[in-house]
Amino acid sequence: MPLLIESDDVLMLLGIESDDVLIRIFVRVPVFSHGALRCACRRTNTLLKSPVFREARLKSGFDETALIVAGGVQDRRAVTGCSMVIGGRCRPIAPMTTPRAFACSAVMENELVVLGGSAGGDALATVEAYDPLLNRWRSLPPMSQGRQGAVCGLVGGSLVVAGGGSLTTG
Repeated sequence: MPLLIESDDVLMLLGIESDDVLIRIFVRVPVFSHGALRCACRRTNTLLKSPVFREARLKSGFDETALIVAGGVQDRRAVTGCSMVIGGRCRPIAPMTTPRAFACSAVMENELVVLGGSAGGDALATVEAYDPLLNRWRSLPPMSQGRQGAVCGLVGGSLVVAGGGSLTTG
């Protein structure tokens, strides 16, 4: 019968008892590998989600800058497809749940929030947030009315949407 060793026990056997040591190791690991690291053990999962780790990664200079392309138009139709350009390479990421083009977006609390846009001739009120650490989109409460071609940004910690309109009324 094989011996079952918990991942936390392996860390202890390797002499890694301090989270500071793990942070110094993991800040050098590319963000695309973090999903596999979170599967390693509960302790690693908690550490990678912590504000302490995020701050250490930013200070280390190993934090990658990325461009996310979300939705758009292909063959005259709004699409859900998304990709991330990081380190000079374009990689597919999880698709949005709603096809959309002409949406607005902003980064809020380490997530990309995509609002409104249009699909199939209709202005959308739907809102989605992308978590790059989990490579997952989630729905947020919709806007009070559909908007396409709007702009948005953070003002005093609040997400503000301005301009745009419906496709029929402008």
